[in-house]
Amino acid sequence: MDSVADPDVILLHLGTNDANDLGHLSGAIGRLDALISKIAAKRPYAHVIVTSLLPRTETAIDAAITTQFNPSVPDIVAAQAALGRHAARDDTDPAWTARRPHGQGRRGRRLYVEARGATAYQWRRNGVAIGGANLAWLEIAPAALTDSGTCDALVYGSGTASTTSRAALLRVVARGTLMKLR
Repeated sequence: MDSVADPDVILLHLGTNDANDLGHLSGAIGRLDALISKIAAKRPYAHVIVTSLLPRTETAIDAAITTQFNPSVPDIVAAQAALGRHAARDDTDPAWTARRPHGQGRRGRRLYVEARGATAYQWRRNGVAIGGANLAWLEIAPAALTDSGTCDALVYGSGTASTTSRAALLRVVARGTLMKLR
């Protein structure tokens, strides 16, 4: 860190590789706390923004992420901020990403929404509910030209109120699938 220019903002997204080996995920929590402390000592004026891990398609790994690592992030950040450090959490729930599902190659896509405390989901294409699409992900496999459009998810908590995720533009062309987050 001594050879790096003095940054104003440092974005931390760590623990992804630790999640691949479930035994290491709990250690990642301690390393995150130690890393924020080290950054604060070396760059006391830098703002450190910490993100949670994105959902995974592997059930055991996803469960560890959502029950062990992600719930720890707000507490670590709050404890660091209480020490006077410029630490914040990227609280973009529902956070949204698109990526290729494990083992599916380029023939399909799975879109994810992550929301703390979510109890139900409803995916939409062009503002219209997609029948049966009520999980934390929307799988489009194989993608067809008619699947093109803007996709988002209504995320419900304990009541009837919902929050709408950011939209992703899904454009299917004859040669493959392109996704662009707005």
